[in-house]
Amino acid sequence: MRLLIVTQIVDRTDPNLGFFHRWIEKLAEGCEQVHVVCLRQGDFSFPADRVAVHSLGKESRAWRLWYLVKFYRHIFSLRREYDHVFVHMNPEYVILGGLFWRLWRKKVVLWYAHKAVNWRLRLAAKLVTAIFTASRESCRLENAPVYVVGHGIDVGQFCPPGEPAPEGGVRLLAVGRISPTKDLETIIRAVARVRSREQIPAVSLDIIGAPVTGADYEYRAALEELIRMVRAQGYIRWRGPLPHAAVAREYARHQALIHTSHTGSVDKVVLEALASGVLVITSSPVFSAAEKAGCLMRFCENDDEDLAAVIEKAQTSGMLGRSSLRIDYVREHHDLDKLIGRITDFFSLPAETAELNADLVAKKYNSLVGATLQGAYEENRWFRDPIQRAAYDMTRRSVERQALTVPFTRYFELGPGPGTWTKLFVAREPEASFTLVDISEEMIRAAQRALPPDARVTCLVRDFSEFATPQTYDLFFSSRAFEYLPDKAAAVKKIMALLAPGGRGFIITKTPKYWRDRLRGRNPSAFHRGQISPRRFRRLLRKCGARDVALYPVTVSVPWFNSPRLNLFVCRLLCRWRLNPFSQAVAESYGVRFKKP
Repeated sequence: MRLLIVTQIVDRTDPNLGFFHRWIEKLAEGCEQVHVVCLRQGDFSFPADRVAVHSLGKESRAWRLWYLVKFYRHIFSLRREYDHVFVHMNPEYVILGGLFWRLWRKKVVLWYAHKAVNWRLRLAAKLVTAIFTASRESCRLENAPVYVVGHGIDVGQFCPPGEPAPEGGVRLLAVGRISPTKDLETIIRAVARVRSREQIPAVSLDIIGAPVTGADYEYRAALEELIRMVRAQGYIRWRGPLPHAAVAREYARHQALIHTSHTGSVDKVVLEALASGVLVITSSPVFSAAEKAGCLMRFCENDDEDLAAVIEKAQTSGMLGRSSLRIDYVREHHDLDKLIGRITDFFSLPAETAELNADLVAKKYNSLVGATLQGAYEENRWFRDPIQRAAYDMTRRSVERQALTVPFTRYFELGPGPGTWTKLFVAREPEASFTLVDISEEMIRAAQRALPPDARVTCLVRDFSEFATPQTYDLFFSSRAFEYLPDKAAAVKKIMALLAPGGRGFIITKTPKYWRDRLRGRNPSAFHRGQISPRRFRRLLRKCGARDVALYPVTVSVPWFNSPRLNLFVCRLLCRWRLNPFSQAVAESYGVRFKKP
């Protein structure tokens, strides 16, 4: 694999982006060649035979227009030397180069971890293959290919062996940009309160970071005045910006990180502190999972009295010592090696020019579920934004109306995925026997985790075209798997053979809209070239002897409006009747119900 990385800064000493140097090193380990285009370069060290750094020239104070000229020169001149593109944090680069990358059939992944959702991010989302982010709160863009994959923390860097334990009282730390969103005044007042009560001897606070904007410098001046007012000059110290490697050592020299940021996303400094084994005391609600795991403590936002009380409680309860539990938490959920594996696995998925076959489907979903989505496929598929949640509600309503009303004792499901719909059938007939067949081993594992342990379920990892059994079934169900079967006629014949006399089937599949792709000049990928028209599906079923064949719209997507409420409203109107030309035009998926005589 050959990779183009686009980022702001390549400099391992940079206080804010120095960590990305390690990302490049790790990505290069799995690549034949890496080209890095950056706005500014500084101190770096990469294997010269594998990594090439191309600066746009900010370090030499080049003219801004020259940045643009050099950017296009690099992406054009190198286009035959990279297969995929990874853009770090800046949607602007995707806007500038995304159209060319898509024309050249390059996969484009944007890493984005910020609460801001602006026009640049929305436009970039139209041009990328995927957006990777650290948490659901770190990218709040809706109706976009956003995948939550965790932060990339180099745990080994933050828990160095033999680091001496902090001495000389309780040493607290605050790390980050000096900005009003960081709420440092609450920390200063709380530390002053703790000091005045004299319950904790020699408590001190180090503040690492620097202001950036004019407003930040004004905020820094106000904080200095506050420190003088509370007479804390002797135990609250400004450390200024430090290189990333130096900050890693500072975590281990302190007993707790105080975090008061109001950004609302998973802040990297919190995870770095936990990777060092030190306690984190935060006001952010997004770290509820880490709090439940016993890795950190919470206090009320903007409440210095409550923060002071939590600091004192941490001291008396013994929470201030280093804990391997915190290190293990970061290693499990936010480890850099795991993140790099998810990125490279995503890029190694089959190209759009590949032909649809069972191996292609298995490889994609094993990688997507197991590596990229960390087993959270159902959440990302159905609940990542209001559009997807509306699709879930529409699909569930259709399943309940068309399939759950059918009595059965033997149930067969093709492509159960993570068991999203299987759970409904198990709840409906808990004494029935269930056979689930999926080409993806990771999907079958997800389904097994989701289903009750006492359910009579047989899970099989099989290619449906090669599956054979003497057993027959009362109900055949499949949702959004039929389009991945290369030979539709053979699949329908096998489905009819699996049904017992009088057995019923209900299959949900995607509605083909190839005419839209042609109008937009798009070439559908292999995964989207296997969709079957309702007319052909009906004809194949009747040819194999099916009776009472009826087609219904399942999910609706009204073009141009991008409104979940409108989709739900139109679905309620149309899904009462069978599929017709109008409902087919807006149906994102449809269902076919049939019976074996």
